[in-house]
Amino acid sequence: MKNLRRIAFYPTAQALIACQKGFLVKNREELSYYEGKRKGYTLFPCPMYSRKIVLSPDGKRAFLQNGLFSAKGFFFELDKPNQRQELELDSGTILLDCCYSEDGSFFYLTRDKSKTSLWKIRDGLREKVLDISSMDDRIGYSRQWNVLILFDRRGRFSFVSQGEICFSFLHPGSRKVYPYREGNLLLADSPKGFLLLSRSGKVLKRMDFLLPSEEKEEIVDFVLLEEKDRIFVLTKRAQRSNIYVFGAKDFALKEAFLDNKKEVDGIATDGNTISLKSRFGIELFSVRAERED
Repeated sequence: MKNLRRIAFYPTAQALIACQKGFLVKNREELSYYEGKRKGYTLFPCPMYSRKIVLSPDGKRAFLQNGLFSAKGFFFELDKPNQRQELELDSGTILLDCCYSEDGSFFYLTRDKSKTSLWKIRDGLREKVLDISSMDDRIGYSRQWNVLILFDRRGRFSFVSQGEICFSFLHPGSRKVYPYREGNLLLADSPKGFLLLSRSGKVLKRMDFLLPSEEKEEIVDFVLLEEKDRIFVLTKRAQRSNIYVFGAKDFALKEAFLDNKKEVDGIATDGNTISLKSRFGIELFSVRAERED
Protein backbone atom coordinates (compact mmCIF):
# COMPACT_ATOMS: atom_id res chain seq x y z
CA MET A 1 0.00 0.00 0.00
CA LYS A 2 1.54 3.26 -1.14
CA ASN A 3 -0.27 5.54 1.29
CA LEU A 4 -0.59 3.41 4.41
CA ARG A 5 1.80 1.31 6.50
CA ARG A 6 0.26 -1.04 9.03
CA ILE A 7 1.49 -0.45 12.58
CA ALA A 8 -0.61 -2.86 14.62
CA PHE A 9 -3.83 -4.84 14.81
CA TYR A 10 -5.85 -4.99 18.03
CA PRO A 11 -8.35 -7.87 17.64
CA THR A 12 -10.37 -7.13 20.80
CA ALA A 13 -10.23 -3.33 20.61
CA GLN A 14 -13.45 -1.31 20.84
CA ALA A 15 -11.94 2.20 20.79
CA LEU A 16 -8.51 3.71 20.17
CA ILE A 17 -6.81 7.11 20.16
CA ALA A 18 -3.24 8.33 19.78
CA CYS A 19 -1.65 9.95 22.84
CA GLN A 20 1.85 10.98 23.87
CA LYS A 21 4.14 8.50 22.08
CA GLY A 22 1.64 5.68 21.91
CA PHE A 23 -2.05 4.82 21.90
CA LEU A 24 -4.89 4.36 24.35
CA VAL A 25 -6.70 1.13 23.50
CA LYS A 26 -9.99 0.05 25.06
CA ASN A 27 -10.17 -3.75 24.87
CA ARG A 28 -13.01 -5.93 26.07
CA GLU A 29 -11.99 -5.87 29.71
CA GLU A 30 -9.69 -2.87 30.24
CA LEU A 31 -8.29 0.43 29.05
CA SER A 32 -4.55 0.24 28.39
CA TYR A 33 -1.64 2.24 27.00
CA TYR A 34 0.26 0.72 24.05
CA GLU A 35 3.37 1.63 22.13
CA GLY A 36 2.64 0.07 18.75
CA LYS A 37 2.03 -3.63 19.35
CA ARG A 38 3.59 -3.61 22.82
CA LYS A 39 1.34 -3.11 25.82
CA GLY A 40 2.71 -0.61 28.30
CA TYR A 41 0.34 -0.52 31.27
CA THR A 42 -3.33 -0.80 32.20
CA LEU A 43 -5.11 2.35 33.33
CA PHE A 44 -8.19 0.67 34.77
CA PRO A 45 -10.49 -2.33 34.20
CA CYS A 46 -13.68 -1.67 32.25
CA PRO A 47 -15.77 -4.63 31.06
CA MET A 48 -18.50 -2.39 29.58
CA TYR A 49 -18.57 -1.86 25.83
CA SER A 50 -16.98 1.49 24.98
CA ARG A 51 -17.74 3.61 21.97
CA LYS A 52 -15.12 6.34 21.96
CA ILE A 53 -12.05 7.84 23.67
CA VAL A 54 -11.75 11.65 23.66
CA LEU A 55 -8.37 13.23 24.43
CA SER A 56 -7.93 16.72 25.86
CA PRO A 57 -5.88 19.20 23.76
CA ASP A 58 -2.91 19.02 26.16
CA GLY A 59 -2.92 15.21 25.93
CA LYS A 60 -2.96 14.76 29.71
CA ARG A 61 -6.65 13.99 30.29
CA ALA A 62 -9.24 11.91 28.47
CA PHE A 63 -12.81 10.69 28.56
CA LEU A 64 -14.01 7.15 27.85
CA GLN A 65 -17.54 7.08 26.43
CA ASN A 66 -19.33 3.85 27.26
CA GLY A 67 -21.93 1.97 25.30
CA LEU A 68 -24.18 2.67 22.36
CA PHE A 69 -27.17 3.65 24.50
CA SER A 70 -25.42 4.50 27.76
CA ALA A 71 -25.47 7.55 30.01
CA LYS A 72 -22.09 6.73 31.55
CA GLY A 73 -18.45 7.52 30.95
CA PHE A 74 -15.16 8.08 32.78
CA PHE A 75 -12.81 11.06 33.04
CA PHE A 76 -9.21 10.09 33.78
CA GLU A 77 -5.61 11.33 33.67
CA LEU A 78 -3.05 9.39 31.68
CA ASP A 79 -0.37 9.54 34.37
CA LYS A 80 -2.67 8.30 37.15
CA PRO A 81 -3.57 4.64 36.52
CA ASN A 82 -6.50 3.17 38.49
CA GLN A 83 -7.97 6.62 39.10
CA ARG A 84 -11.09 7.76 37.29
CA GLN A 85 -14.10 10.00 37.78
CA GLU A 86 -17.42 8.60 36.62
CA LEU A 87 -19.87 10.72 34.67
CA GLU A 88 -23.42 9.43 34.96
CA LEU A 89 -26.30 11.36 33.47
CA ASP A 90 -29.95 11.21 34.55
CA SER A 91 -31.82 7.91 34.27
CA GLY A 92 -33.24 7.39 30.79
CA THR A 93 -30.67 9.70 29.20
CA ILE A 94 -28.42 8.65 26.31
CA LEU A 95 -25.00 10.25 25.86
CA LEU A 96 -24.76 10.80 22.10
CA ASP A 97 -21.35 12.39 21.55
CA CYS A 98 -18.72 14.54 23.26
CA CYS A 99 -15.60 16.64 22.73
CA TYR A 100 -13.25 19.08 24.47
CA SER A 101 -13.03 22.80 23.75
CA GLU A 102 -9.89 24.21 22.11
CA ASP A 103 -8.11 24.93 25.40
CA GLY A 104 -9.58 21.94 27.24
CA SER A 105 -11.32 24.07 29.85
CA PHE A 106 -14.78 22.87 28.78
CA PHE A 107 -16.09 19.41 27.98
CA TYR A 108 -19.12 19.42 25.68
CA LEU A 109 -21.66 16.63 25.27
CA THR A 110 -24.94 16.05 23.52
CA ARG A 111 -27.59 14.05 25.35
CA ASP A 112 -31.02 12.72 24.51
CA LYS A 113 -33.85 12.37 27.00
CA SER A 114 -37.22 13.99 26.34
CA LYS A 115 -35.31 16.52 24.22
CA THR A 116 -31.89 16.53 22.62
CA SER A 117 -29.63 19.14 24.21
CA LEU A 118 -26.05 20.41 24.28
CA TRP A 119 -24.30 20.67 27.66
CA LYS A 120 -20.90 21.77 28.91
CA ILE A 121 -18.94 20.66 31.96
CA ARG A 122 -16.25 22.61 33.81
CA ASP A 123 -14.72 21.61 37.14
CA GLY A 124 -17.46 19.04 37.59
CA LEU A 125 -20.30 21.54 37.14
CA ARG A 126 -22.81 20.88 34.35
CA GLU A 127 -24.57 23.63 32.46
CA LYS A 128 -27.10 23.32 29.67
CA VAL A 129 -26.11 25.35 26.59
CA LEU A 130 -29.16 24.95 24.36
CA ASP A 131 -31.75 22.54 22.98
CA ILE A 132 -30.82 21.16 19.57
CA SER A 133 -32.34 19.04 16.82
CA SER A 134 -33.01 15.38 17.58
CA MET A 135 -31.03 14.65 14.41
CA ASP A 136 -27.85 16.22 15.83
CA ASP A 137 -26.13 13.03 16.94
CA ARG A 138 -22.47 14.07 16.53
CA ILE A 139 -20.37 17.07 17.58
CA GLY A 140 -16.84 18.27 16.94
CA TYR A 141 -14.71 21.28 17.80
CA SER A 142 -13.04 23.36 15.11
CA ARG A 143 -9.79 24.79 16.46
CA GLN A 144 -9.40 26.91 13.32
CA TRP A 145 -12.75 28.64 13.87
CA ASN A 146 -13.00 28.18 17.65
CA VAL A 147 -16.59 26.94 17.36
CA LEU A 148 -18.54 23.76 18.01
CA ILE A 149 -19.99 22.00 14.98
CA LEU A 150 -23.20 19.96 15.27
CA PHE A 151 -23.61 17.20 12.66
CA ASP A 152 -27.19 16.41 11.66
CA ARG A 153 -28.01 13.04 10.06
CA ARG A 154 -30.00 14.87 7.37
CA GLY A 155 -26.94 16.85 6.26
CA ARG A 156 -27.42 20.02 8.31
CA PHE A 157 -24.34 21.54 9.93
CA SER A 158 -24.76 24.04 12.77
CA PHE A 159 -21.97 26.19 14.19
CA VAL A 160 -22.27 27.11 17.88
CA SER A 161 -20.46 30.03 19.53
CA GLN A 162 -21.11 31.73 22.88
CA GLY A 163 -24.08 29.52 23.64
CA GLU A 164 -26.05 29.97 20.44
CA ILE A 165 -26.13 28.76 16.84
CA CYS A 166 -24.44 31.52 14.85
CA PHE A 167 -25.23 29.97 11.47
CA SER A 168 -26.20 26.68 9.85
CA PHE A 169 -26.74 25.20 6.42
CA LEU A 170 -28.20 22.04 4.89
CA HIS A 171 -26.71 19.78 2.22
CA PRO A 172 -28.76 16.54 2.03
CA GLY A 173 -26.56 13.47 1.83
CA SER A 174 -23.55 15.06 3.56
CA ARG A 175 -22.28 13.55 6.80
CA LYS A 176 -19.23 15.57 7.77
CA VAL A 177 -17.60 18.94 7.10
CA TYR A 178 -14.04 20.19 7.69
CA PRO A 179 -12.54 23.69 7.66
CA TYR A 180 -10.32 23.68 4.57
CA ARG A 181 -7.46 25.76 3.16
CA GLU A 182 -6.52 27.52 6.39
CA GLY A 183 -10.18 27.76 7.39
CA ASN A 184 -11.15 29.98 4.49
CA LEU A 185 -13.34 27.26 2.92
CA LEU A 186 -15.22 24.13 3.96
CA LEU A 187 -15.02 20.62 2.58
CA ALA A 188 -18.03 18.29 2.90
CA ASP A 189 -18.81 14.87 1.50
CA SER A 190 -21.58 14.23 -1.01
CA PRO A 191 -23.14 10.90 -2.08
CA LYS A 192 -20.52 10.39 -4.82
CA GLY A 193 -17.69 12.76 -3.89
CA PHE A 194 -17.16 16.14 -2.26
CA LEU A 195 -18.57 19.65 -2.01
CA LEU A 196 -16.30 22.68 -1.79
CA LEU A 197 -18.15 25.31 0.25
CA SER A 198 -17.75 28.92 1.28
CA ARG A 199 -17.67 29.72 4.99
CA SER A 200 -21.41 30.42 4.81
CA GLY A 201 -22.14 27.01 3.24
CA LYS A 202 -22.62 28.13 -0.36
CA VAL A 203 -21.56 25.48 -2.89
CA LEU A 204 -18.54 26.73 -4.83
CA LYS A 205 -17.70 23.48 -6.59
CA ARG A 206 -19.32 20.06 -6.86
CA MET A 207 -17.14 17.00 -7.25
CA ASP A 208 -19.79 14.28 -7.42
CA PHE A 209 -17.94 12.31 -10.04
CA LEU A 210 -15.20 10.77 -7.90
CA LEU A 211 -16.90 7.47 -7.09
CA PRO A 212 -18.20 4.98 -9.68
CA SER A 213 -21.68 6.15 -10.66
CA GLU A 214 -22.91 2.74 -11.81
CA GLU A 215 -22.23 1.04 -8.48
CA LYS A 216 -24.59 1.01 -5.50
CA GLU A 217 -21.87 2.42 -3.32
CA GLU A 218 -22.23 5.07 -0.63
CA ILE A 219 -19.82 7.11 1.45
CA VAL A 220 -19.89 6.08 5.11
CA ASP A 221 -17.24 8.49 6.41
CA PHE A 222 -14.14 10.41 5.38
CA VAL A 223 -11.14 12.04 7.05
CA LEU A 224 -9.13 15.00 5.82
CA LEU A 225 -5.37 15.19 6.42
CA GLU A 226 -4.67 18.48 4.72
CA GLU A 227 -1.06 18.73 5.90
CA LYS A 228 -0.33 15.37 4.27
CA ASP A 229 -2.36 16.23 1.14
CA ARG A 230 -4.64 13.26 1.62
CA ILE A 231 -8.35 12.47 1.95
CA PHE A 232 -9.35 8.95 2.99
CA VAL A 233 -12.89 7.91 2.07
CA LEU A 234 -14.67 4.86 3.48
CA THR A 235 -17.53 3.46 1.39
CA LYS A 236 -19.79 0.43 1.55
CA ARG A 237 -21.23 -1.68 -1.25
CA ALA A 238 -23.27 -4.78 -0.38
CA GLN A 239 -21.41 -6.37 2.55
CA ARG A 240 -17.96 -5.10 1.62
CA SER A 241 -15.98 -1.95 2.25
CA ASN A 242 -13.86 0.14 -0.07
CA ILE A 243 -11.30 2.78 0.86
CA TYR A 244 -10.31 5.50 -1.59
CA VAL A 245 -7.37 7.85 -1.18
CA PHE A 246 -7.57 11.27 -2.87
CA GLY A 247 -5.24 14.23 -2.97
CA ALA A 248 -6.42 17.04 -0.71
CA LYS A 249 -5.32 19.68 -3.22
CA ASP A 250 -6.18 18.27 -6.65
CA PHE A 251 -8.75 15.61 -5.56
CA ALA A 252 -7.04 13.10 -7.85
CA LEU A 253 -7.45 9.42 -6.96
CA LYS A 254 -4.13 8.21 -5.49
CA GLU A 255 -5.03 4.68 -4.42
CA ALA A 256 -8.02 2.40 -3.85
CA PHE A 257 -8.41 -0.62 -1.57
CA LEU A 258 -11.38 -2.44 -3.07
CA ASP A 259 -13.60 -5.32 -1.93
CA ASN A 260 -12.35 -5.43 1.62
CA LYS A 261 -13.90 -8.59 3.05
CA LYS A 262 -13.79 -7.07 6.54
CA GLU A 263 -16.78 -4.75 6.60
CA VAL A 264 -15.25 -1.60 8.10
CA ASP A 265 -17.60 0.38 10.34
CA GLY A 266 -15.55 3.51 10.91
CA ILE A 267 -12.41 5.43 10.01
CA ALA A 268 -10.61 7.91 12.27
CA THR A 269 -7.39 9.91 12.33
CA ASP A 270 -5.20 11.91 14.68
CA GLY A 271 -3.47 13.64 11.78
CA ASN A 272 -0.64 11.11 11.52
CA THR A 273 -2.33 7.71 11.77
CA ILE A 274 -5.47 6.11 10.36
CA SER A 275 -7.51 3.57 12.31
CA LEU A 276 -10.09 1.26 10.73
CA LYS A 277 -12.70 -0.30 12.99
CA SER A 278 -14.61 -3.48 12.17
CA ARG A 279 -16.22 -6.32 14.09
CA PHE A 280 -12.81 -8.04 13.95
CA GLY A 281 -11.08 -5.26 15.92
CA ILE A 282 -9.12 -2.12 15.02
CA GLU A 283 -6.28 -1.86 12.50
CA LEU A 284 -3.83 1.01 12.90
CA PHE A 285 -1.83 2.52 10.04
CA SER A 286 0.68 5.32 9.66
CA VAL A 287 0.19 7.65 6.70
CA ARG A 288 3.16 7.57 4.37
CA ALA A 289 4.57 10.60 2.64
CA GLU A 290 4.10 10.42 -1.14
CA ARG A 291 7.82 10.02 -1.79
CA GLU A 292 8.12 6.90 0.40
CA ASP A 293 8.13 3.47 -1.24
